[in-house]
Order: sequence, then structure tokens, then C-alpha cells
Amino acid sequence: MADPNDGEPNDPRPASIEGSALLRAAWAGAAMFSVSAVSVLAVPALVVVSVPVAMLLFVAGTVAFVSAYWQGVQRSRHDAISVADLFLLMHCAPRSVRRSFFGALLAQVAVAMTTAAMRPYTALAFGVMAPMWALGLAGLWGARYGAFPPRDDEPRRATTPSTGTSTGTSTGTSTGTSTGTPTAKGRPPPG
Repeated sequence: MADPNDGEPNDPRPASIEGSALLRAAWAGAAMFSVSAVSVLAVPALVVVSVPVAMLLFVAGTVAFVSAYWQGVQRSRHDAISVADLFLLMHCAPRSVRRSFFGALLAQVAVAMTTAAMRPYTALAFGVMAPMWALGLAGLWGARYGAFPPRDDEPRRATTPSTGTSTGTSTGTSTGTSTGTPTAKGRPPPG
């Protein structure tokens, strides 16, 4: 499999990849938010539509964000995943996917900031929360379809404090005394 960041000409277009429904949803949300927020500038009474749209996108985006985090935690047991890779799609997604998600995010941020600046101290300020939609969906895409390398953790053997014998489980901490023998990575233990 080619590196998703190498910029090869065969970089798949968003419509031809897994998770393209999430990409379409991110752009649909950006379009829905843009139309509802900009329409309030022309017809202020439409604020009764714009605020619920912004709040819906924020709440749904937050749910997607939390779900992405949870799925990322589950995958991190076997794959090496960082928060930046998961939500910013740094090393796990093709450039076309990254560009599409962040295009939708940038569009939402631009509309939110512009409309809120044009009508300060109004209900249009709720729009600054709407970009959570694109960010949450990007994380969800990364959690479900991102290409992460496998973890290279070496199992660690813990000792029980009372007997000093190995339990055979990995806890990440050692409760036994240091003998000065090298650890699994070839370095003597601290202390």
C-alpha cells in the first residue's frame, strides 16, 4: 500500500474511498450552515432557523468527536495513534481526504467568523460553534478508516511487591527493586 502522504498521482478522490459519506456529510453541514447564517444577514427574522442549525451542528459534531475519540482509544490497543493523527488526519489519510475535510472546516470557520463579525452581539455568535461538525467528522473518518501503523510495544513484565516474582502481565510500572540489569530496550533501569 502506498503512503497516504506521498502525493502520488493515483491519490484517490474522496468519492472513491471508504468513508466518502462522512466527507459528503461534512460538506452538507458546511453548506447548510453557510446558507442559514448568510440568510440572516439579509433577513434577520431567519435567525430562528440559523441558531438551531448552528446548535445542531455543534451537538452532532461533539457526539462525532467523542465517538471518534472512543473508537481511536479502542484502535490504539493495536495501532499507534496520536490525537493529531486522529483528528487532523496528519499521517493516516490521503491528501484529498484531508483537504476535503479541512476545506469544509475552513468554510464553516470563515462563514461563522464573518457573519458574527458583521452582526456582533447577536445570535449569529452561535455560529462559531458549528465548525465542530467538520472537526468531529474528520476525527470519525480517522478513527474508522485511517491507516495507522501497528504498535511496536514490547511486553513488560511486572513484579509483585510481596514476592518479587513476575506476574506475566503488563502494567507499565515495576514495583520490584532495581538490580542494575538492562531493561528490554538495553538501558539500565532508572535509580
